[in-house]
Amino acid sequence: MTVKKSLLKILSFMMVAGLLLLVGCGITQSDYDVVETERDTARIQLNDAQSQITNLQGENSALQGENETLQGEIEVLEDQPVVGLPTIAEWIRSGKIDVGTADGLTLYKRFHTIHYKVLGLGCTSCHASEMTTQQEVFSDQDVSVAATAPVDRSGCVACHGVGGPATTLYGSEP
Repeated sequence: MTVKKSLLKILSFMMVAGLLLLVGCGITQSDYDVVETERDTARIQLNDAQSQITNLQGENSALQGENETLQGEIEVLEDQPVVGLPTIAEWIRSGKIDVGTADGLTLYKRFHTIHYKVLGLGCTSCHASEMTTQQEVFSDQDVSVAATAPVDRSGCVACHGVGGPATTLYGSEP
């Protein structure tokens, strides 16, 4: 008798389980597919976000390294005596101050390294804020395609004019 009851219980359990499998959990297949698609999209977005975080962390590390290098350069420069433009010009010519060898007016070339990084001149020290009349453009401003913006050359003669500390720009030696 107990074997019959056990078999009956097992058979009942199997029928209930089969019925549940047929009915499911009450969610239609189309609803399940929508949820599954949303889950897959969220996984892709999460993976993309994690990749972006990894890339940004790498960029951050590189910038921190560059910052540390620049801080070191600042400390070295702070320990240097204050010198005049003729001394700086001589140090550039002799190579004591490295301004690179790539001549040109584009950013990061020798011209910008000297005027911006070494001398600390701001952009508007050389560059006009806007184009002026045609006569002024061709007499006072460099409109070379290599220039990053119109250059007001009237301020250049203080150093690059006759008798100035950096006259090699106009072809004469100091």
